[in-house]
Amino acid sequence: IGHDHLRLIEAHCADATPVRQQEAGVAVSPVIAVWLLLKRSGRQTLRDPLLLVAHVVVTAVIGLALAFFGRNLPLDFVGVQTRVFLFNFLVLYLSMVATSSMGAMVKERSVFVRERTANFYPAWCYFVAKFTMDIVPLRTVPTMMLAYIVYWPIGLRDSDTAFCKFLLSLILASYTAATTGLFISSLCRDVGQANLLAAAYTIFAFIFSGMLLTGGGVESEWVRYLSTFFYSWEAMCGAEFAGDSNRKFFFNPKINGKPAIPSNGGGMYEPTQALMDNFNLQNRFGFDMVMLCAYMALFAGGTCAVMTFRKFAK
Repeated sequence: IGHDHLRLIEAHCADATPVRQQEAGVAVSPVIAVWLLLKRSGRQTLRDPLLLVAHVVVTAVIGLALAFFGRNLPLDFVGVQTRVFLFNFLVLYLSMVATSSMGAMVKERSVFVRERTANFYPAWCYFVAKFTMDIVPLRTVPTMMLAYIVYWPIGLRDSDTAFCKFLLSLILASYTAATTGLFISSLCRDVGQANLLAAAYTIFAFIFSGMLLTGGGVESEWVRYLSTFFYSWEAMCGAEFAGDSNRKFFFNPKINGKPAIPSNGGGMYEPTQALMDNFNLQNRFGFDMVMLCAYMALFAGGTCAVMTFRKFAK
């Protein structure tokens, strides 16, 4: 950290005015500040790569377990329900592992406060550096690995377009969870408070995402728009079930092990679009992605505002 302080000072001293030098701080251009902060974060990751390795290993184990136990899901009543629950679980998993970066954000606060007080860089430069070093190694790589491990063995829709939508939905869900974690970290005094608030929001987003309150009233349909889980879940369901009226699943529910529909081989074929209607979902991939980006921008702006104007207690 001391080496970077010297670099920041040296980069500015060449053209610093006496007035600026008297302001109890040394400022550099935002581009240089972001670059130096990225280098510092990168060195910290390389010196202690355990978190990155843990993310990759845990995600690989989860993905392989899902691929093995859920391989070749049939396109029947149980199979389509499992797909719906799987999509929501993937969003939940990515949101939970995104909380892993909150500890570092809280622990580095004293360093950030000293550098902010010395006017080394604007608060948004620190956020950009932390967010970049978080999403590239810890969010993008494990999420892409999870998507490639799970998608084809489970038997999801065999379409490049559907897979790209599935992958983009997971990536943006992970990015949104990361910005949420950074925002919560900026608000909290210690790691315990941050974990508590993150857990509370994750539970709220999961319960009110739309999957568990399908049979609720009009209020349950509106409250899901406050859940970041809803948009990625709806986008993945739309990619899997909507867009093809000829794609059908075998509706064959059972009661006490016996077919509920005794005729027609124990069931009937229905369009997969019926799953979307059953959960009150729509095929609007663009809207879902825009809303995820909007939540990312909201939490990112909130984080920068807190880090800029809050007077952190020592």
